[in-house]
Amino acid sequence: MKASSDECTSIRIEDQTDTDGVDEVSTRESGIFTTWKQCIAEMDIPGINKLLDKELLPTASELNGACSAFKRRSPIVARICGKICKEIKNVSEDITSTWAAYPYPCKSKDEECNVIFVVYTKQPKCPNICFRDFRIYQRGESEFSEESKTVVSLDITPHDEDNQLIDIENLQMIIENNADTLLDKHSNINAITSGIKKSVGYMQNHHIQKRVLCVVIYVHVKGLIPLEEDPFPSYIDKYPTDVLEGDVTLFNKGPFDYREHVIMGLAIKASNMNSYGTLGGFVMSDKYGVCALTCCHCLFNENEISQINSNGGNLPVDLQNCTTVYQACRQESKSFGTVAEVIHDEKMDVALINVIDRFPESGEFPETDLETGDSNPPEFYSGRIREPNDIQRGTDVFKFGISTNFTKGRFNLPSKLVVLNKRFRRRVFKGQIEVISTDGSFAKEGDSGALIFLTERKRTFCLGLIVAGFTDGTVLATPIGKILTALECPNRLMSFRPVNRLSGDSGVVEMEVDDD
Repeated sequence: MKASSDECTSIRIEDQTDTDGVDEVSTRESGIFTTWKQCIAEMDIPGINKLLDKELLPTASELNGACSAFKRRSPIVARICGKICKEIKNVSEDITSTWAAYPYPCKSKDEECNVIFVVYTKQPKCPNICFRDFRIYQRGESEFSEESKTVVSLDITPHDEDNQLIDIENLQMIIENNADTLLDKHSNINAITSGIKKSVGYMQNHHIQKRVLCVVIYVHVKGLIPLEEDPFPSYIDKYPTDVLEGDVTLFNKGPFDYREHVIMGLAIKASNMNSYGTLGGFVMSDKYGVCALTCCHCLFNENEISQINSNGGNLPVDLQNCTTVYQACRQESKSFGTVAEVIHDEKMDVALINVIDRFPESGEFPETDLETGDSNPPEFYSGRIREPNDIQRGTDVFKFGISTNFTKGRFNLPSKLVVLNKRFRRRVFKGQIEVISTDGSFAKEGDSGALIFLTERKRTFCLGLIVAGFTDGTVLATPIGKILTALECPNRLMSFRPVNRLSGDSGVVEMEVDDD
């Protein structure tokens, strides 16, 4: 299968002065009368293992020679590179991980044997990492090129009718069917999803966007391939691949003023968690009465999530009615409810909180110093919801989350499939709404659980609940209608009577009354 040339990128490699010959002296001083050059020339694997056991490493040219002689996928080359990676990691406490790679595309087969060590650091601007004469490419853990952001910014035109979307369901089925194979063969994948435009020539100063459905593969570093792996295929089924730099983040983190009655957009946390999420909206449940919505991953740690997954995505007995939820604030936190139900599967990541104190009385959001550009602050009194399939691409939407507060974006796709590969744990998100940022970030860490809204004819509707987002600013949200159906709740959120003024949210004046 032909490899994807889209993995090409320009990279800067730290290339140190050659120290060929140093290890030959070291081996003699250690009483080992053999050299790396001899072992490579004679294909002497036991000899190489003895050198490695004595912590005697090859030079860069000797490593490349071993890679050429034994081939880059061989176990002995993997052991050599593993030893070097370990030594590189010990150079600085700023280094989080390192791995051996080769540049792609290659001008010749020999170029596959030019080993480069990719080094991830805690911060983007750490001092240059050097280790002997090895070639090192250094990158911050959260540092990515701007290509994917450029793609997103060019991805959407307001109210654009795109005939390609007719085929989007078939593309997502192809992605789902091929995701495990891709992840098994390629260890550097962060996420796989669908795209409606393919990026070409970004690093060659002739960047264009091809309007074509494609399989988008997100990696940390583009243009460098793990030494023991092949490049990505250029096509999967009939769809071209588009390799971009980026990652997906679950948005749990983040603020904080105490409220006597809880409202949408507050920072919330569970007693067992150090991170925060956003309180979404409220619903009247036949089982529990007044409840609040947020994301499951905001309230449960990794071990508890594993228990939930083992229980079919639902709360196991030992976690039922014992997870207390607090409003996280600058003063002492105070609880307002307990987790009644969760759903954690391919289609949603949601927690239903049974509110037992500080009941909501308002459809307002927290006050901020951020200018919204509107004459009235955002609010949501009616409880109305909308299905994403009814929304045109490019429609303006907004949300309120604890990290980015009030932000605007544009609705892009009604049903997105994303395959995540986080810390070697794979997860599939199906049927997610895709929203694109229009100015800055639409959502960041801490905004998980926030609701997304749109306004039509002066009426505000809830569209979905934020779950995660890409580093390029694209945000994923679960359709609110699917959440309410799965939780066996009414097909609307709670409504409230505006207090002492007409609401900008359609002027609703009666609770639970809506003729539309």
